[in-house]
Amino acid sequence: MSYRCTISFKIIEPTELYSFLLQYKQECLKNYVNIAEENCLCSPVWRENQDTSFIDLKTLENAEELEQKTEIWVKNHVFKYRWFYLADKKLLGIYAVPTSVYHLFDSTLQFQNSCDQDYDYDYWNNIPLFKSIADKYRYMSNDEMIKEYEKRRNEKWVSEDSVSEYYIKTFIYEDIWDMIENTLYNDKEVLHISLLGEYDYFITEKFFKETVKAVNEYLRKMY
Repeated sequence: MSYRCTISFKIIEPTELYSFLLQYKQECLKNYVNIAEENCLCSPVWRENQDTSFIDLKTLENAEELEQKTEIWVKNHVFKYRWFYLADKKLLGIYAVPTSVYHLFDSTLQFQNSCDQDYDYDYWNNIPLFKSIADKYRYMSNDEMIKEYEKRRNEKWVSEDSVSEYYIKTFIYEDIWDMIENTLYNDKEVLHISLLGEYDYFITEKFFKETVKAVNEYLRKMY
């Protein structure tokens, strides 16, 4: 099964987790304009108005209905986040964090299987747990790497050359992804943060208007 996801990580003590998630919520709500711009092309506003050159809410016949659809989308998708916490590692991970709040985290990393996974060694540096895995393979002897290759690939290493960096870096990725892969597919392994309550109309109304503004800007560039 193909996958592509972005996860933001933070090393954090269990006692600090709740206060950090509150901070995360506050930062997301404070940055709602940037988040609207970032997500506008996934919105009902865009999906239902791609054939127009400008959206005028004063004359749009279904403006009220569109706002209601946007409110549902905002609550159930934009401001709802999938997260996990590895207590023994003191590692928090949140999927699809808005770019405007990346600064709250130690590292934001992309995982995928649509192309090669031989990421640079320093890609993992900001998370000590991941860096230790990278260093483990980076400084293995060639004999150790050959054994690792044969175990993983279930075939003999027949080349007289050393195991290439491509395999070393790929094994690093595989070990790290194996630790967290279950959080992508298994809902039993994760929780969801819903940042908006049932009556947060003020936020959703402002978000709707900013989404319309962002879509209009995109349409302006198209036409």
